[in-house]
Amino acid sequence: MSTMSALMKILEQKEHQFLEDTAGPDEVLAQAPESAPAAPTPSPRPANAPGLPGWAGRLTLVFYDAETCEKFPVHKFDHPWACWVCKFVLPPHAAAAGNRLASLKSQHSTDTVVLWPRPGLEGKARALSDAAELAALGVPAIGIADLPDGPVITMADQQKQIVQHALAGAIFRAYPLRAQGTAIAVLPSTAPPDLFATFKAMRALITRYVAFNSIELDAVAFWCLQTWVHGEFEVAPRLIFQSSDPRADSSRVLRVLSWLTPNPCLISHARASSLVSLIARERPTLLLDDRASAMCCHRDMRALLAAGAHRDGIAAAARGAQPGPTLTSCFAPLAAATSLVLPQEILTHAIVIPMSPPLMHDEVVRLSVAAPPPAALALRAEIHNGILKFLEGQHERVWPELSIAVTAREAWEPIFVLAKYMGLEAEEAAKNAANSLTVDQCRLTEGSDLKLLADVRLVLGGTIDKAVPSATIIGMLTFGSESYWRNCEHGKPLSPRSLAQKFARFGLRAATVRVSSSLTVRGFKGEDLLEAFARYLDDQNAGAIFRDQIKERYRKRSPEELEALDARGKEILNRAPLLDPPPGNVMDPCRNVTPV
Repeated sequence: MSTMSALMKILEQKEHQFLEDTAGPDEVLAQAPESAPAAPTPSPRPANAPGLPGWAGRLTLVFYDAETCEKFPVHKFDHPWACWVCKFVLPPHAAAAGNRLASLKSQHSTDTVVLWPRPGLEGKARALSDAAELAALGVPAIGIADLPDGPVITMADQQKQIVQHALAGAIFRAYPLRAQGTAIAVLPSTAPPDLFATFKAMRALITRYVAFNSIELDAVAFWCLQTWVHGEFEVAPRLIFQSSDPRADSSRVLRVLSWLTPNPCLISHARASSLVSLIARERPTLLLDDRASAMCCHRDMRALLAAGAHRDGIAAAARGAQPGPTLTSCFAPLAAATSLVLPQEILTHAIVIPMSPPLMHDEVVRLSVAAPPPAALALRAEIHNGILKFLEGQHERVWPELSIAVTAREAWEPIFVLAKYMGLEAEEAAKNAANSLTVDQCRLTEGSDLKLLADVRLVLGGTIDKAVPSATIIGMLTFGSESYWRNCEHGKPLSPRSLAQKFARFGLRAATVRVSSSLTVRGFKGEDLLEAFARYLDDQNAGAIFRDQIKERYRKRSPEELEALDARGKEILNRAPLLDPPPGNVMDPCRNVTPV
């Protein structure tokens, strides 16, 4: 996969959103070096236009010689991010070009500039210098065409593709200030791409603003990197900063993350319907500041957060006056700071980091997070440079040796692939972070059914008899004055009836069990408990014991019983209508489908 196609694939969802809201056809201005530029009167920006990096507005192509400018087929350049495409020529002398650049900014009010440099290193250096001057003048996004070494590009399609590549990179790097003002242009990095060195620089930057231990710092930095390539994977892991105290650094860390993620959108209050339209329009990195528990307490918001973790997550948005809903994708990277304990459907594909108020003797430099520092903007360019290099290759997705659940592995897959690309040291850091932070997050919810099952496994230990009475389980759970289950039912201990109701979710049914030759009580079978531990708590030891018991049970059956079971299974399969082969004249709908 080439650099161009990889980047355009990531940004393909952003292209067709605002042309429907913009009146009038595209206008083209071809500027000769001798005459002054005369900009056409632009139509007003749509009311719902978010600004960069989701919408480029006016694109100006800057050339360094009139001949190349005349040969560029601007009338054929049709790009949905630009309302107008203008050509502009700079004089050969840098001193005279400075005034022309200021004129370009003041008269054209351009949103995005793409510089077409002269061939050679000197031409690229001149373009980079002019790009820095344009950035100082306040142009929101600036790109430099990456021309190949060799003869001058004359084919119209190749010229268009090179400009699209530079435009996509300019929009991708730009840091959007949103309501605070115009976006900040970030110039492309000229350093050789080294994603692991960039990863270490990200860790150093985050450490200056937020107190994390080494494991948490690795997880946060890896998560930031995977947001730039989340479109390449099937699952976008959620990063949850859990805190019960508003004085924690959870909101502060979201602002730091906005410096290191593509198209960040920091939101303090929103409804699910608003987020659906925002995701469809801008494809942002969502950063939800829910310290007051005003967003994640709603069921529709929790459903959106859970569905948005999957590439095929779909949300139905209202069309207004038009009949019927609009089906849009809600797949987007997301980090949230909340005081709520989120439900299992969100935590299944989440990385949860507990947050607490900082200590007075913490050595973290409490710098302001109101605006990104120059070091953060430089890191954005380095991340973009390294990600382009990463996307050029084909990367094998191999599961490392980890003792975590399958659903958790899906959430960590983008991080594992990136870490494997960066080298052994990064791969080891990703494994340590996954093993340390991936736990059953439902156990954090005191009183939940999974918490009860986990506590039962804890009190029973590794040895389980053939039958365990309910009274024995309740006695172990309620032992000690600090046990939650001692006062869980309005000041009263857990009852056998409540125990049976909670266990019913896991397929455990209370039955009459024999504990001695002369005594039978209500309880649960040991093999059923082992199966529940293995299936719902990912207990490998319980799973091994349960499989051994199943093998022993079948070993004791007679050959006649096993033959009868086999015959019964074949009879059921033969009667199943869905398993019959299709008629010969029915075409297989998947026969001509090309696998992705």
